[in-house]
Amino acid sequence: MRSKLQKFADFANALLPHEADYLLSVQRFEDGDKRRLLLQVSANCRKITGFEPYDQEIDKRKYSSLKAWIEEKLGAVDVDREYEWLTRMEVLIMTDAIPAQDEKELLRLFRSADATAYNFLKLYDLGRIFRHYLLVRLRYNAHDVVSQFLEKHRTSYEYARLVNDKIHQATSDIVAQYSRNNAESMRWEHWLSGVFFESALDGYNRTLALIRLIFIAVNYRRFDLLPDKFDHLEALIRQGVFYSRRILLNYYSQRLLSCARAGDLAKAAYYGHLSVRARNNDYLYYVNNLASVLLRAGEPAEALDVLRQALQTAKNSQNFHNKIGHAAYLCLALNKSGLYRQADTHARAFFEAYRKEVFNHRWHLFFSAWLEAKLGQGQFAAMLKMAATHQLPERDAAYRKNASYTPVIPWLLALAAYKSGKSSLKALTEQFSADLLALYAQNGNAFPPALHALLQSCADAAPELLSGLKAVLWKKGVAV
Repeated sequence: MRSKLQKFADFANALLPHEADYLLSVQRFEDGDKRRLLLQVSANCRKITGFEPYDQEIDKRKYSSLKAWIEEKLGAVDVDREYEWLTRMEVLIMTDAIPAQDEKELLRLFRSADATAYNFLKLYDLGRIFRHYLLVRLRYNAHDVVSQFLEKHRTSYEYARLVNDKIHQATSDIVAQYSRNNAESMRWEHWLSGVFFESALDGYNRTLALIRLIFIAVNYRRFDLLPDKFDHLEALIRQGVFYSRRILLNYYSQRLLSCARAGDLAKAAYYGHLSVRARNNDYLYYVNNLASVLLRAGEPAEALDVLRQALQTAKNSQNFHNKIGHAAYLCLALNKSGLYRQADTHARAFFEAYRKEVFNHRWHLFFSAWLEAKLGQGQFAAMLKMAATHQLPERDAAYRKNASYTPVIPWLLALAAYKSGKSSLKALTEQFSADLLALYAQNGNAFPPALHALLQSCADAAPELLSGLKAVLWKKGVAV
């Protein structure tokens, strides 16, 4: 019994809160035990730790039955599973091998679906193939079903394709600004918002629009653009629309970013833990985001644990943006845990293996972590040599245009120069205060949230800096 309940508990505790909301909305159990169990599943899946144990006195067959019911209900509205099935049907039709039962289900879908279906574009394309299959076999009735669907929704399909192409055009600007800061993307915000809220449009295009809106929010640090979109998406998911575990995990990760930007690190960490509850292709990205929040929240041990659980995933990843991010955050977590030598060793080994990729992707984050490891060991001359060898000041000057920029590398190098006797406390204070005042003005007379932790780390290395810095800023009417 114990092993059976443990298996159920592992399954139930891995569910996601919005999945539980949908299940509660569709349950019609007459069995009181099943109703109570589903309520307990709903309560447990909202926790990160401290799950309530399940009652061993309840018939174990009810646990098995409830698990099967949950899988069936979620599977029936899973848009990713539907897409996989449609893709499989395409192969079977093209190879003249579609089974009668699948053909029957496909025809049912053509009778009931409309242009608002999440996978409408895929279904329409499949219909164009399916009608050839049916007509050449003289399947007139079935052919009429598919043809009527295609004719009825032809205008909607053409419009959806145009929207899809325009979203791709917008993506070029949005990604260019995000990665190279050489484009402007806010001009797309109004149109993309309209696409997301257009209820007559297919779900796939609407989801693409939301993802681009999130990128724009990141580009401009304007997470105030997102709450109404998030609320609307939540409502759709609770109704079993726009649902897949992939979409839901991505939503939790984006809520993490939004909450972190607002300074609510506890809530950001909560959403981050939900986002890594299942492993998919974006798991490493979600882990990195969660680790970043935990580090800002002063939880390096927890961040280290999360990052270590993803070590094998990072090793196998071919996405160097996420791979390098993981290496950098692992170094930062080791640094915050006082394990500077381990961080230094890990950074050196990683850089030797992926030197070119580091400079092509997240060099700023990576060297920030590596320099901090050197600083923690008192290797000031090595820091300055590293900066000269890899032209870090010159790279940093070009990187300053990035929306998420903080002067971590100049500050660490300034500390190294000061600690090694190559600079004075006055020069150090002047550099820090000038950077702080510039960032204060750029951020709407406020300091970016990430700056406080950075400033505290620098003050830990040179406590005498902070008092002088406060005095200079106080004269300018700025408190830090």
